[in-house]
Amino acid sequence: MAHWCRSVTDRCTPSTQVSYACLAGVSVIVLLIPANRWLAVKIQKANDRMMLYKDARVKRMGDLLHGIRAIKTAAWEQVFAERVRDLHQILSSGP
Repeated sequence: MAHWCRSVTDRCTPSTQVSYACLAGVSVIVLLIPANRWLAVKIQKANDRMMLYKDARVKRMGDLLHGIRAIKTAAWEQVFAERVRDLHQILSSGP
């Protein structure tokens, strides 16, 4: 018997032996597709929101690193440290 033919029969045999259970399993899988889509959309929205906070924090840190000499000269370390800490706290607490 050809290899592809045996592969087809191997996949069909379990469904003929457990027909109703197989139908129930396939039904559950099909019913879970919308729930999976809904959950994926929720996760994507949360991820997008989180990236906005991360981008703001990374931008602030980049500004801080680029202007470190001016910040130190003008003694603004505490102000920038508080801004970075606030952004980090927002990011850590979540939406």
